Amino acid sequence: MPRMRSLVTAAVLLAVVPQLHAADPVEWRVVNVADGDTITCLDEGNKQHRIRIDGIDAPERGQPFGTVARDRMAALAKGKTATIHGHGNDRYGLLLATVEIEGDDLGRRLVAEGSREGRASLTSTAVAKVSPVPHAKMFMKSHASEFVT
Repeated sequence: MPRMRSLVTAAVLLAVVPQLHAADPVEWRVVNVADGDTITCLDEGNKQHRIRIDGIDAPERGQPFGTVARDRMAALAKGKTATIHGHGNDRYGLLLATVEIEGDDLGRRLVAEGSREGRASLTSTAVAKVSPVPHAKMFMKSHASEFVT
């Protein structure tokens, strides 16, 4: 029964969360940072959207470097206008997106700073592994060579 409830919840979220495509970016204000790879944005109609930064996987709160990851994301994004390039939804219904702040790709910046762990994009295959610092591992779907040191 709990599994069925989870499936129904996921189906409802997928139906409700907007399906943005790379061709139609939007500009929304970042109003909350849940962790190092998940933000909440407010659209022009004051509706909140939870967004997962595509291409990175930051440590969660309670994990080593989780607080560092969240604090750095907040310093870079909270209260700022973000350009959101949606790529679909993850298995939890969150919008997967490339996020730009002041023209800077947020995911790339976080990885380059070495304060995040990367993962293969949920929408593509990993092509390179990058380790700017011992606790950060990054799998990027494209442009990974820019981070290799």
